[in-house]
Amino acid sequence: IDGHRVEILPDEVEVTAEPLPGYSVAEEEDILVGVNVELSRDLQYEGLARDIVRRIQALRKEVGFNIDDQIEVYYKGDPRVEEAFEVEGDYIAEETLSISLIRGEPPRDSHVKDFAIDGLKMRIGVKRIEKCSG
Repeated sequence: IDGHRVEILPDEVEVTAEPLPGYSVAEEEDILVGVNVELSRDLQYEGLARDIVRRIQALRKEVGFNIDDQIEVYYKGDPRVEEAFEVEGDYIAEETLSISLIRGEPPRDSHVKDFAIDGLKMRIGVKRIEKCSG
């Protein structure tokens, strides 16, 4: 210190390991492993899309649609919900047999329910598409 050498003895030092923000750390014997546990934007959208699919499937069942009925889905809500519909739309449509996902208020003749996922509010409307016989 100030150009002078200072001797520090081992019993005068305490070393602790603290994980960086967003990391989880595990230690066993001489091995220390840190894993980034923050979710990327893509993973957040994937998780939200799975929750949206579950809500749509539950609504389909609640209103008595057959498992093979094709539907239109209307959605409106928190910007992150709407972004998830846009980013993961193909997945949502495929899993719910939706021929279209329409951003906006559901029409009067659709079945509507309000949901919240992790505090994100949304309104979803489903409407069965009648099959053309031909």
